[in-house]
Amino acid sequence: MGCGGSKAKDDVVDTADVKITKDPTVEEAKKLAAADEAAAASAAKTEQEQKAALAAHEAQAAAEGAAAAKLQSLARGKKDRERVELMKHACDHYRVNMQAETFGECMCGWPKAAHTAEALAKKTDREKTVRRVNSTELRGKMAVKDKCPCARYIVNMESPNFGECMCGQPKANHTAEALSAGEVTKAARVDSMEVRAKFVQKDKAQCERFEPDLSAEAGFGMCVCGAARADHSEVALAAAAATKAVQRVESGELRSQFAQKATADCEMYEVLMGDNSVAFGTCVCGRPRAEHSQKALDAATTRTTTNKRRDSTEVRKGFAKTAAWADREVVECVKFELDLSPEAAFGTCVCGAPKAKHSDAALAAR
Repeated sequence: MGCGGSKAKDDVVDTADVKITKDPTVEEAKKLAAADEAAAASAAKTEQEQKAALAAHEAQAAAEGAAAAKLQSLARGKKDRERVELMKHACDHYRVNMQAETFGECMCGWPKAAHTAEALAKKTDREKTVRRVNSTELRGKMAVKDKCPCARYIVNMESPNFGECMCGQPKANHTAEALSAGEVTKAARVDSMEVRAKFVQKDKAQCERFEPDLSAEAGFGMCVCGAARADHSEVALAAAAATKAVQRVESGELRSQFAQKATADCEMYEVLMGDNSVAFGTCVCGRPRAEHSQKALDAATTRTTTNKRRDSTEVRKGFAKTAAWADREVVECVKFELDLSPEAAFGTCVCGAPKAKHSDAALAAR
C-alpha cells in the first residue's frame, strides 16, 4: 500500500496536456492592488519632494531676509552717518523745503544763509534754461508717420468728426501738397457784377420802367406790368431809379403846375356847422373846400387868426341879430339851471329842456 507500483497503469492521469485556467476576478484584483501600491509610493515620494522644496524655499527666504536686514542695516547706518554729517554743516545743493515750518529752510534742515555761494548757485535740471523752439522745429523732431494717399484735402461738411476729409481721413493725416491743393480750391471773393455776368441769360420783360404794384393782390416786388423785378432789364431798373430822384419843390410851385380848375365864387371859406345832411368840410355857400380859391382859403385863415376870444354873452348878442335866433322856440322856464345827474344829456336844464330853448331872460337869471 502506498507504493506507486501498486496501482494499475490505467489509473495514472497524464497532466502534460491539461491547461490551467486563471480566475479573471482574482487577476483584476491583483492589478488594482498593484496600482494602489504604486500610487501610494508615488504620493509618498511627491510629499517628500514637496517637503524638501518647502524646506529649501524657507531656507532661501530666511537667507534673503537676513541679507535684506543686513543691507537695510548698512543703508540705515550710511543714511544716519550722512544725517550726522549734515547736522555738522549745510549741504552743497540748496533746495527749498516747501513743507518746512521755517521760511527758506533747505531740504537738509539748514537755513539758506548757512549755505555757500556754490550751493546757492547750483540749479536742478528742471531749473536749467530751456531754449524756446517753434512749432515747425518741434514737428521736425517728432516721429514721422505715414500720410494718406489723398491728393486734395476737402472738408466733409456732413461728417460728425470735425475736420474730416471726403476720403475719411483727418486733416493731420494729409500731406502738405494735399493741404495746399485744398487751399487753392477755396472760392475767391468776386464782385456782384462779375457774378451776375456769369448767370445764364434769360428773357426779360418788355416793360420800359419798373414800377412797383402796391395793390394788395400783387406779390412783393411785382411790377404794374405783371412781371417780377428780376425779370426786368437793366434799362427798366435804371429808369425806375431815375424816377425816384425827384427834386424837392415848394407847394406854391407845385400848385402852379397843376391844371387850372374852376373855383367857387365864394370870397371867404367858412365851414357850415350844425347841418348833418351835408358832407364834412362844406362851406356855407354850399360848395366843398376843394372848389374854393386860394384867396378864399387865405381869407378864412386870416379871419381865424385875427378873431379875438368872445364870451357866451357876446356870442349870444351876435346870434340875436340873426332871424334864426329870434324865431327859435323857447320854453317857459324862468331860470336855466344845469342838470348834473348822470342820466341827463349834456347842456340840459333841470326842467328837461336844452339850453338852446331857454329865453335870454332865463339864461341871464343864472
